[in-house]
Amino acid sequence: MAKPVRGLLVIASLILGAALLPPAALAQTGLRELPIAFTANEVQFDEKEGLVTAEGNVEISRTGRTLYADRVTYNQNTGIVTATGNVRVVEPTGDVYFAESMEVREDLKVGLIETLRLLMVDKTRVAAESAVRTEGNQTELSRAVFSPCRLCEEDPSRPPVWQIKAVKVVHDQDEHMIEYKDAVLEIAGVPVFYTPYFAHPDPTVERKSGFLAPTITSSDDLGLFVRVPYHFAFSEYEDATIEPFHASKENPGGFVQYRRHFGNGQLRFEGSLTASDLITKNGREKLDTLRGHMNFRGDFDYDKTWRWGFDVNRVTDDTYLRRYDISSASDLTSRGFVEGFRDRSYASAEVYAFQGLRTNDVRGEFPQVAPLLNYNLVTDPTSYGAYWTLDANAMSLTRTEGADSRRMSLKGGWHLRTIGTLGQVVDFSATVQSDLYSVSDVTNEEDPTDTEFSGLLGRIFPQASFSVRYPLVSTAGSLRQLVEPVVAIVAAPNGNNSPLIPNEDSRALEFDETDLLIADRFSGLDRVDSGQRVDYGLNLGLYGPRGGSITAFLGQSYRLREASEFSAGTGLEEQVSDVVGNVKLTPSNYLDLVYRFRYDADDSTVKRNEVTVRTGPNFFRITADYIFLEASPLFSSAVDREQIRYGGVLRMTENWAVRGRTTRDLTGDNNTLSMAYGLRYTDNCLDVAVELKRDFFQDRDLEPEDKIVFQIFFKHLGGGSLAPAGFGAEED
Repeated sequence: MAKPVRGLLVIASLILGAALLPPAALAQTGLRELPIAFTANEVQFDEKEGLVTAEGNVEISRTGRTLYADRVTYNQNTGIVTATGNVRVVEPTGDVYFAESMEVREDLKVGLIETLRLLMVDKTRVAAESAVRTEGNQTELSRAVFSPCRLCEEDPSRPPVWQIKAVKVVHDQDEHMIEYKDAVLEIAGVPVFYTPYFAHPDPTVERKSGFLAPTITSSDDLGLFVRVPYHFAFSEYEDATIEPFHASKENPGGFVQYRRHFGNGQLRFEGSLTASDLITKNGREKLDTLRGHMNFRGDFDYDKTWRWGFDVNRVTDDTYLRRYDISSASDLTSRGFVEGFRDRSYASAEVYAFQGLRTNDVRGEFPQVAPLLNYNLVTDPTSYGAYWTLDANAMSLTRTEGADSRRMSLKGGWHLRTIGTLGQVVDFSATVQSDLYSVSDVTNEEDPTDTEFSGLLGRIFPQASFSVRYPLVSTAGSLRQLVEPVVAIVAAPNGNNSPLIPNEDSRALEFDETDLLIADRFSGLDRVDSGQRVDYGLNLGLYGPRGGSITAFLGQSYRLREASEFSAGTGLEEQVSDVVGNVKLTPSNYLDLVYRFRYDADDSTVKRNEVTVRTGPNFFRITADYIFLEASPLFSSAVDREQIRYGGVLRMTENWAVRGRTTRDLTGDNNTLSMAYGLRYTDNCLDVAVELKRDFFQDRDLEPEDKIVFQIFFKHLGGGSLAPAGFGAEED
C-alpha cells in the first residue's frame, strides 16, 4: 500500500495535475489562492483520460470544508470530483453530510448527492433520497424528512416524536432558512397536518423575522380569541413584534412590543389597543370604548458613575389588564430616575406617579412625587472599625384631592462593631435625624374633626442603640449546636411623631423576627421609632454533617413607656410586644419547612401564622403555603384572613408529569380562589401541556371563568396554545 500523499503533491497530481498544466492555466483557475490539504492511502493518475483517483481514507480540505470518503476521483477535464463509499462532508458550521455517493465541483461548493443524511450541529437530522447543492450555500432535497428529535436508542427505526416530510426541501445557508413544499407534519408516525408551503429558520438562528405560532383561546367573555404575532428582527440589537388579535364577541385589536439595545443602555415598549365594552365604577356601561395599556422602559449609562432611566406604566381603565390576561396587578407605578454610584456613596433623583386599579380607588387621592432626592454616604472604616454615615432626603408630594407634603431630612450617624475576646459581637450606633416639613390640607390623625392644617413643621430626633450577641457553639459527634442569645437597647426621646405630619412612606410595617433588632423599625422617614426599649431574642441551631439543619429564633421587645407610636395590629402597640420567631427545618433534600409566627404576649393568641412546606423526592414534589392574619386596620381588613395554597408535581416518567395547584380562602364559606391542574409531556424536541384552570375573580366586566388550555411547542418551529370552546365562565 502506498504511503499517504500530502501537501504540494496533492495540488500537483490529484486536484489539477499541476505538473502537466502551464502556469497560465493555474492562474486562470485561481487555485493558487485556494490552499488545499489532502491525504489518502493510494493515488493513481490516468494521463490519457485526465483522471486522478485517490483510494483509502481519503481526506480533502478547502475553505473550511472537509470531505471524507473511501474513494475520490477527480476528472481534470470537467473539474468534477466524485466521492463514493462512506462519504461525509463536514461544514465550517459543524453540520455533517452523509451520503452513498457525491459529485462536487473542485471547490466543493456545487454537487449532486445520493441518499443524503444531514446531522446539524444541534443534532437535528435531515434525510433525503437525493440532494443538489448549488453555489455552496443552498441544498435542495427531494423526498426529505426533517426532525430535531433524538431517535429511540432501543429501536432507531421507530418514528421520532415528530417529523416533517416534504416532497421538496430547500436549505439556504446564507439566509439560514429551511423551506418545505407539500409538507406533512407527523407525530409518532401519524400524519396530523398538511401544508403546501412552510418555512422556518434553521437551527443556527436565534431569531429571525417572520410569523410566530398563533395563540387561540375560547371563553364566554371574549368568545374565540385568536392572536397571530409577527416578529421583525431588524438587527442583532433591535426587534419588534406586532400581534393583531380577533375576539368573536368583541372588536379586534392588537399588541405590540419593541426592543432596542444601545451601547450604553436599552429601550423596551409593550402596549395594546382595542375598542370594547366597559362597565365603569358607578355601574354605567360604555359601549365600544377605546381601551389599552402601555409599558415603556429605558435604562442608560451616562458614564461610570451616573445612569438614568424611566418606567412608564399606564392603562385606560382598571379591569382591562385582567380581562385580556395581561396582568393581575392591583396598581401601577411609573418612575423616572437619575442615580449615581461612587465608592461608598449613592445619589438619586426620582419622580413617581401611581394609578390604582381597585374598585374603591379614588384617582385624585393617588400622589405624584416630584422630585424625590436622596444622598447616602458611608465612610471608610477607621483602624478600629468605626465608620460614619450621612443620609439626606428631599421630597415633594402632591395630590389633587388630599394632603400635600414637602420634606427635607438630614440624618448623620456613628457606628462601631467589635468582637470581644470571648467571641461576643457588640454593635453600637448613635444617630441624629432632623426633618423640616411644609404641609397643606393635613387632617389631624388624633382628632379628625380638627381643622385641616397647612404650614411648617420640624423635629430633631437623636437615637442610640447598643446590641450584644454571644454565639455559643458545641460539637456532639457529627452534630454542631448553636445557642446565641442577643440583647439590644435602644434609647431616644419620647414622642417626635406629630399628628400633623402626614404619614406617606411609613405605613407598611409587618413586625416579625427580621426587624425586631432594628433601631428604627419604620420603613420610611415620616415616622420615627421613639422612646426607650429593650429587644431580646434567642437563636438556636442544630447542623448535621451532610448539610441538614434545624434552626429557630424567638424574640420580643419591651418598651419602657406605655404610650406607643405604632398603630393597632402591628404587634408593637402594647408596652410588651408580641412574640415573634421562626422555625426552619431542612433535614435533607426531601423536606424544607419554614414556620413563622407572631403571638400575643398576654394570652398567646395567634396574630400571624405562616407555614411553607416543600417535600418529596424529585419525581414527586408537594408544596403548601398557609397564612393567617388577624383582622387589622393595618391591612384594611375587618375580618381575619386565612388562606392556603397547595399543589405538586408528579413526574411519572422522564417525559410525563402531572401538576396542579389550588388556592383556597379558609374563612367564611371556605371558597376556592383559583385552581389549575394539568398534564405535561416534555422531551428534547417537543413540549405539550394540557391544563384545566378556573379563576374565581369577579369585578364588573370580569366574571369567574373556566378554561381548558392546550399548549404545544415544537423545537425550531415555535409554539401556540389552544383553549377549546365551551369552557368559559359557567356556573358551578
